[in-house]
Amino acid sequence: MCFISWRAGLIALLYSLFIICLPRIYLGLHYPTDILGGFALGALVSYCVNRLAVRRTCTGRLLEGEKAAPGSFYVALFIVS
Repeated sequence: MCFISWRAGLIALLYSLFIICLPRIYLGLHYPTDILGGFALGALVSYCVNRLAVRRTCTGRLLEGEKAAPGSFYVALFIVS
């Protein structure tokens, strides 16, 4: 969300912090380091996936498949989702 809109990303971050993460720490389901590690891993993966070279490589192949066989493409994406 932060790559699309800074404000929306901040709202999503605060929501996940106060509604999801802090209750899990309070109830003893996770240690704070679990939450920090998950945050770091998620941030790193989203940064790596959002790089321009990766986006061009992935979306280029997907868009070629969509143009070649739109029916099969949409069925496959429906099944994947």
